[in-house]
Amino acid sequence: MSRPTPTSSRNPCRWPAGTTGFIDLYRRGCFVLEAKQGSEGAGEGEKSAQGEGEKKKLKRGTGVRGTSSWDTALEKARRQAQTYARGLPPDELSDGGRPPFLVVVDVGNTIELYSEFTRSGGNLCTISRPPQLPTDARCPAR
Repeated sequence: MSRPTPTSSRNPCRWPAGTTGFIDLYRRGCFVLEAKQGSEGAGEGEKSAQGEGEKKKLKRGTGVRGTSSWDTALEKARRQAQTYARGLPPDELSDGGRPPFLVVVDVGNTIELYSEFTRSGGNLCTISRPPQLPTDARCPAR
């Protein structure tokens, strides 16, 4: 058995507006993954070693989990991954097309999995998505 080739991470890509962006993780012919870091609501967090009443200064995430800003951040992450997959150069499509899976992750909280098995870059079907978020009506029921 041959040794697997490493997966690329933080891959640059061209966006439709002509700017360059990055995707978090990509494996040719397999998947595109975009990760975000949500955060808990205000007042939650760990205490620092300096004192029990002093909150540790933590970087806030892309949105507070369970709010519309968090939903929007995950939807933007899905669009970013889909734009990346659709914009892959021809030499990346030589093994049968675009990756059949897009994965969106809120680190430590949520994994959303989308599929498009024609590998043409068409419409995605939701395989796994948090119950509070709507699913795509074009996809078969689970």
